[in-house]
Amino acid sequence: EGRQPWQLKPDGFEFSSDGRFLYIDATDRGIVGLYRLDLQTDKPPKIIMNLRSVSAYHPLRQPQGQPDRLLVTSSTMAEPCVYEVVDAEKGANWMARLIPQTSGLEDLSISQEQVSSIHFEGAEGHAIQAWVVKPRDFHVSKSYPLCLSIHGGPYSSWNDSWSNRVDPRSFKSRHYAERERIVEQYLV
Repeated sequence: EGRQPWQLKPDGFEFSSDGRFLYIDATDRGIVGLYRLDLQTDKPPKIIMNLRSVSAYHPLRQPQGQPDRLLVTSSTMAEPCVYEVVDAEKGANWMARLIPQTSGLEDLSISQEQVSSIHFEGAEGHAIQAWVVKPRDFHVSKSYPLCLSIHGGPYSSWNDSWSNRVDPRSFKSRHYAERERIVEQYLV
């Protein structure tokens, strides 16, 4: 008899300050969540947070007897960087946001309401998850052109996280245009 099987594949981990727990980040349906594994039980990891895609986390030193807190950095397609302190026991029920929502990115930003996840059956019955990003002025009575941006495997999928590398909105930004102008200046 051993641990109950866990369906997710860990991407990384950190030990708690007392060594009793393992904090794990793993992707589930396009969101990189943060989990806590109690090393003294046979239970599967417990979710700490899966509201946004976690990119980094670090256990914070706490007085003895106090629950672990973690400094967590996360993002979504709509919000490039969120810094929070998260209680490892209470999870997403207790968070202290350290920096307010990013501003000044109006030319790049979309709202989280524009992003939705869909699921469908793919080849050989595999479950496929995809993101739908609707235009800012979307209205159900109108028709819009469709743009497919396929990205995935074998290493990873396109998660609900901010990325300048694969973010299609960055191609419209004035910052991108400025970079292109500089590159062209040196290539000519």
